[in-house]
Amino acid sequence: MFKRSLILCVVLLSFIGQIKAQQVLLQEANQIKEKDYEKALALYSQVIDADPNNFEATWNLAFLYTKVGNRAAKKEDKETYFKKAMELSEKSLQLDPNSTYSHYVYAVALGRMGDIMGAKQRVQNATLIKEHTEKALEIDPSHAAAWHLLGKLNYRLHNLNMAEKAAAAVLFGGLPSGVSTEKAAEYYQKAVDLRGDYLLYRLDLSVALIKLGKKAEAKKVLEKAITLPAITEDDPQNIEDCKNLLKRLG
Repeated sequence: MFKRSLILCVVLLSFIGQIKAQQVLLQEANQIKEKDYEKALALYSQVIDADPNNFEATWNLAFLYTKVGNRAAKKEDKETYFKKAMELSEKSLQLDPNSTYSHYVYAVALGRMGDIMGAKQRVQNATLIKEHTEKALEIDPSHAAAWHLLGKLNYRLHNLNMAEKAAAAVLFGGLPSGVSTEKAAEYYQKAVDLRGDYLLYRLDLSVALIKLGKKAEAKKVLEKAITLPAITEDDPQNIEDCKNLLKRLG
């Protein structure tokens, strides 16, 4: 009896130790996920190795694969990362279909897959991206990243190249209804209002405003953007892009 109790005690302590170790890894990954994509990716991967159904690690890992993949130089590397992002984002939807994060990261992964696919597939994916982004916002209207993604979707759809316009004509009989650069600017502004420290939101807002001919407004957005500190691994490049746009505006 004593021996059985001792074994149970050891097993319980081991289980508690594993949970604590996962919590430490998650905490560390959450702290660095915007600053060091590769390191955070490795930490979330360790959590999933120990707990394959850990929702927080799953959706974060999916998102980081889209980030790392977007920075990859070779198309085949991008495809590898984006496919992993798709797999994990699909799993996050299975683990929690009522989470803003699972719908958002699924939409992001779809968008990145579209970046490396043909025009027809990119346009076709737009319907699902819109559906899941709007679902994310229905669950949490204060999710700045989802507003930004909805803005990007509107901007891209309203400014398609010739091949994409041809695909849209085949699939939808033309552009999906309601999309516009004005809507893009509106949604980008909502993202900025919700998270004003995020450089990318201001950069994309300025691009939309320039497209609309609102150069004075765009200049103000950019002048504010270049005063902000870098908070993500992509921000040094975002700051350079803001400065270059300012030079073009004069």
